[in-house]
Amino acid sequence: VAVSLCGNPVEYARALTLMEEWRSAPVFAMAANRGPLTDRIMRVLGLKTLGAGMRGIGLTGGLLCLSAALLAGNALLNLAHPALARANSRPQAVTESADKSAKPSASHNSLSLKTDTRTKTRTSTRTETTTTSYVDGLKGAGLTDLSVDTLIALKVQDVTPEYVRGLQEQGLHPDAEKLIGMRVQGVTPEYVRDLRAAGLNPSVDQLIGLKVQGADAEYYRGLKEAGIDADIDRLIALKVQGVTPQYVRELRAAGLALTADQVISMKVQDVTPQYVKGMHEQGMDVNANNLISMRVQDVTPEYVREIKALGLAPSSDQVISMKVQDVTPEYIKALQAAGFNPSINDVINAKVQDVTPEFIARAKQHGFKDLSLDKLIRLRQSGILDSKADI
Repeated sequence: VAVSLCGNPVEYARALTLMEEWRSAPVFAMAANRGPLTDRIMRVLGLKTLGAGMRGIGLTGGLLCLSAALLAGNALLNLAHPALARANSRPQAVTESADKSAKPSASHNSLSLKTDTRTKTRTSTRTETTTTSYVDGLKGAGLTDLSVDTLIALKVQDVTPEYVRGLQEQGLHPDAEKLIGMRVQGVTPEYVRDLRAAGLNPSVDQLIGLKVQGADAEYYRGLKEAGIDADIDRLIALKVQGVTPQYVRELRAAGLALTADQVISMKVQDVTPQYVKGMHEQGMDVNANNLISMRVQDVTPEYVREIKALGLAPSSDQVISMKVQDVTPEYIKALQAAGFNPSINDVINAKVQDVTPEFIARAKQHGFKDLSLDKLIRLRQSGILDSKADI
């Protein structure tokens, strides 16, 4: 039937080939080098291209053949339905009288009517689907003046009109570029709705950042229950550093009052609950800030224990200063062996002024008596004991 309507078997074959090419063509091939498929897309969009009129003639013939084929198929289906209805009614006809079986039954007419209705409904649905294009749908959602490349990118990432309207219902109106980014990262209207329900009102860029890092409403609520009420930017930073609600709870259980920024810094410097516990065991009165500084300077519980074993009881700030000046337990032992009983501040000052055990021995060789660390520091500063080479 299709060949007879086309009048040419070649045209019908060409139409079938074109249909198969549309069905199986890769998505990205349509955007390559302005090839035939791109030209077809431009025609669907209503854009004119060079030679569109000539190719349109061939396309019209092809579509005519396809329409004829579809009509022929529908005709065959309509023929098949009454036959099917008759086949289904045969068992009933065996038990009924001959005059009743000769008459068309009401159920037969009802089946035919329902079949006709379903066929018409399917035809109507196909017509409505084809009349509303992807471009028209996006325009209806407020996306207009889009280039071919942008349209293809939106389509590739499955940015549908329904997706756009879903975001708009949440008060978001991203442009095409942001829509693509949101879709790539899996930002859904439901994700936005959950964040809003938790008390957050992120921008489009913040939504993308939150989704990239895997920060959702549940994560935010967990931190809030642990005592950290972070804004969106800090929420992203907390997630980037791997801060969990459990981590915050353990730090708080160790007696620390924390802000979001302090928690981020502590996590960056690897201040663990075990580290805090170790400092407490050494009698150190620590807070979040000096814990961060101690960790930066590599102050360990073992270092504090060795200092205390030498009879000194440094504070948190003094321990940090000692470590900054590279005051070691061996240095303190050397001062004590030279006859000094230095305080923490004396030790730090002596180290700052480079009063070494060797310098102390040189001062004693010159016959100086009653040397104190303060006098040794002044000798060091004056340069009296320096050799010519030192000068």
